[in-house]
Amino acid sequence: MAKLRGDRIAFGGPGIEPRWTQGAKAGVGTAYATSSRLWFTLWNGIITETYYPTIDRPQIRDLQYLITDGKSFFHEEKRHLKTQMERPWSNALAYRLVNSDPDGRYQIEKQIITDPHLSCVLQHTKLKGDPQFLSQLRLYALCAPHLEVGGWGNSGYIVEAAGRGILTAEKHGTWLALAATVPFRRLSCGYVGQSDGWTDLNENLQMDWEFDQAPDGNIALMGELALDGKGELTLGLALGDSLQNAVTTLLQGLGLPFEQQRDHYVDQWSRPTRKTLPLQRASGDQGRLYDSSVSLLLAHEDKNFPGAFIASLSIPWGEMKGDEDTGGYHLVWTRDMVQSATALLACGHTETPLRALIYLAACQQADGGFPQNFWLDGEPYWRGIQLDEIAYPIVLAWRMHECGALEGFDPYSMVMGAATNLILHGPATAQERWEEASGYSPSTIAVKIAALLCAACFARERGDEATAQFIEDYADFLECHVEAWTVTTQGTLVPGIKRHYIRINPVSVADNCPDEDPNTGTLVLSNRPPETQYEFPAKEIVDAGFLELVRYGIRKPDDPVIVDSLKVIDAVLKVETPFGPCWHRYNHDGYGQRNDGSGYDRWGTGRAWPLLTGERGHYELAAGRKAAPFLHAMEAFASSTGLLPEQVWDANNLPEAHMYLGKPTGAAMPLMWAHAEYIKLLRSASDGKVFDLIPAVAQRYLGERKSCRCLEIWKPSRQCRTVRKGYTLRIQAPAAFRLHWTKDEWQSVHDTDSSGTLMKVHFVDIPVASDQRAPIRFAFFYPESSRWEGWDYIVQVE
Repeated sequence: MAKLRGDRIAFGGPGIEPRWTQGAKAGVGTAYATSSRLWFTLWNGIITETYYPTIDRPQIRDLQYLITDGKSFFHEEKRHLKTQMERPWSNALAYRLVNSDPDGRYQIEKQIITDPHLSCVLQHTKLKGDPQFLSQLRLYALCAPHLEVGGWGNSGYIVEAAGRGILTAEKHGTWLALAATVPFRRLSCGYVGQSDGWTDLNENLQMDWEFDQAPDGNIALMGELALDGKGELTLGLALGDSLQNAVTTLLQGLGLPFEQQRDHYVDQWSRPTRKTLPLQRASGDQGRLYDSSVSLLLAHEDKNFPGAFIASLSIPWGEMKGDEDTGGYHLVWTRDMVQSATALLACGHTETPLRALIYLAACQQADGGFPQNFWLDGEPYWRGIQLDEIAYPIVLAWRMHECGALEGFDPYSMVMGAATNLILHGPATAQERWEEASGYSPSTIAVKIAALLCAACFARERGDEATAQFIEDYADFLECHVEAWTVTTQGTLVPGIKRHYIRINPVSVADNCPDEDPNTGTLVLSNRPPETQYEFPAKEIVDAGFLELVRYGIRKPDDPVIVDSLKVIDAVLKVETPFGPCWHRYNHDGYGQRNDGSGYDRWGTGRAWPLLTGERGHYELAAGRKAAPFLHAMEAFASSTGLLPEQVWDANNLPEAHMYLGKPTGAAMPLMWAHAEYIKLLRSASDGKVFDLIPAVAQRYLGERKSCRCLEIWKPSRQCRTVRKGYTLRIQAPAAFRLHWTKDEWQSVHDTDSSGTLMKVHFVDIPVASDQRAPIRFAFFYPESSRWEGWDYIVQVE
């Protein structure tokens, strides 16, 4: 039974303010088996955040070795040693690291995995160098617990169990235990910056303090490993829901030979490759990034909540963030999650995408929507509303249906709920895909149109022609307004190009009678440096989100506005790197590494995103050109261990800040959206056609368009001011009504009862003749409550 060693309490509590670690990881890993509920991350030669028991809960800041000879030098692995790293197996997320003394006197070679079945990370360690020099070395394991997603409130203890000393920490019932296959000679726990082991060694190269307890603070655990001539050991870090659980898991993990554990771990990761399509032939790197991407996507699924995928096992610019920022990217974003599931579908997997779809259906809110992002248990983190995130699950359900992969699951309720939400709350979105602005976004509108047509297909297959037609009508309404809402006719960015797509037409979702002219709006940009311009004409802010219109089959790749918009994008946002082209999200972006190389902290400079290289590759393929240059660029943007970054440095090299053109910044790495985009582009290149293209969408909008309707929709939340001649004006409301209306200034009066739908929408259609001149005037009478609304509305005809 584990027991406390003593009662010597460390001084200096609670310690300095805690921080996380860098967001650009060099590796992430976990066992493929669901019984091992632990994930690890690597950066600069050491283990960083370790997640347990779910993938959204980081439990440590870092774990590393400190090295000294006790008299002349003191080295910290992450700060002083030179690191080389590789992934020896193409599919397994196992890593080999070599951390070298800058003077060439010694090396620390490490292999890092998790126990194949237990929640324990294993780090096999070999010391190499001149035996006489090695005999003088003292090796210390230093761990900074950040249990239960925070550095404050941790308590450290030295305990004894099974005849050995063990480093432990606890917070809110979660326990950590740390030991090795060799015993500790000395052990201590203390407060960071005051009485911790690093501070102790840094003072005089000796471990003088041996505290037994460090309660309630920002703490660190340290133990001197008794090498006694041994140059090889395995260090284990286990997590559990009690002290005994963590200690038992640790000792079990260390109880088997490391080689046996590693071979089992690697064998586990060979299992999913049997389901993976052989797309390597379309790659430019013999499939290295493909193999890595598939494994990384699979690893980002939780094991307690099957089907839940997070955006990234990282906290961007974590070294600048403390307990006040608990989110990072280890949360569910519906958009990112559907991208991951779709990429797995593209490479031949069906069971995992089905789990993702079922998880999303279980997390859907009562109004049919999904939060901006949320914890694995469904609790929202940020509470913004992004209509593309409500649309994406419909598209995933349709793809699963089309490939016969739904098995016994029926997504119809989820699909209809999400479609209802899109119709009730659009067309403006409170946030677009960059999560910063409200209004009419080309990328958001594109996925909404695609999703609604998928929903209509579901309804028609159920024999509900009326609902299918109603949904298609709303999709047509969006489609016939794309250019009117999101294309400026007064462009100034590139001489000679006045007509092009803009990033977003910034109308407020709270404005029920918005000015929808894309030439007039003012866009407020987030993350701008202090005392710099943050308000811009919306017509002068562009991104490549309009390419989604081509991806799904809403616009042809040679559409003149698409072609001109690409010229603007390339002139304003394109960056040439030694590895290939990359693009910024939008001009004047402030989300990224600052110009001096320091990290983003509420403001910065937006950098280039490799996933946008993949999006451009999809467009080029749709246009009949080769995707290979863009695939090869993405492969070159990846790390040597096969991780794609969120952002790469896009300026001249800054060696003093470790920033190099085309190389990762301190943003998230790996980003699953980027890996998903790469896999889908690889599949598209292999097939010779865009994988994401939806035939029902392309058939409706790229052909003769015989089934399309020209609609203008008035509803209480979006009271249109005008309707074009030859269109149909549809009046919508959330309750049954009788419309009292005229089209000739009350010379003739009509009373029309609304038609109901299964989507909580009631409507009346008014055809507008091609020679109509007078406005449409109308008022509402509600039969159920026998009352007039008491207000007359007017829609001008143009």
